[in-house]
Amino acid sequence: MNKLAFFTLLCVSGVFFALDTPAQVTPQTSTGNPRGSLTSGTIDSQFIYLSRISRTEEDFKLIRRRNLDIIRQNVADSLDMLRKEAADTRGQIPVLSNEIAGLKDSLSITKQELENVLQSERTTSFFGIRLPTMTYHLIVWGLIILLIILLSYSLIKMGQNNVTTREAKNTLDNLQAEYDQHRKKSLEKEQKLMRQLQDEINKGNT
Repeated sequence: MNKLAFFTLLCVSGVFFALDTPAQVTPQTSTGNPRGSLTSGTIDSQFIYLSRISRTEEDFKLIRRRNLDIIRQNVADSLDMLRKEAADTRGQIPVLSNEIAGLKDSLSITKQELENVLQSERTTSFFGIRLPTMTYHLIVWGLIILLIILLSYSLIKMGQNNVTTREAKNTLDNLQAEYDQHRKKSLEKEQKLMRQLQDEINKGNT
């Protein structure tokens, strides 16, 4: 009897630390408290129920062999389930390792693509030469400012030339007018002299 109680205490101590997983859903009473059972609930609750239904004699529990066999089988089943879950987990490790390696490769490719995109954004092709974007902007704005200066200079020179042309044309028109007036006066003077000469000739003939 002492050996049986000692074995029971060892089983309780070992299972309390390692096997507190439920074997199945524990039936509920109308008050919400779980009913004790040797075939359902956690291993811990099964041992508690076994202790409750076992007769106490002095400091020992008298456990029926059938109940002890049930608990032992439950413990063995739980251990088998845990071993199976552990084996399944170990079997998934290579698959997960391959997936992690694939994700690392994808991440590396994505980082490289992102770096290429950032590099493309940081540089710009200018006549086939890759230049930093800031340098490209400075060159473009420098050319724009230079064109604006040249255009302004051309417009100013064109305006000055137009003024010079108008002044030259006015001067030419004035000279032409003076020349016409002088020619007209010369012609009138010449005609006057011709008339006087003709009058003198006429006088000499008479």
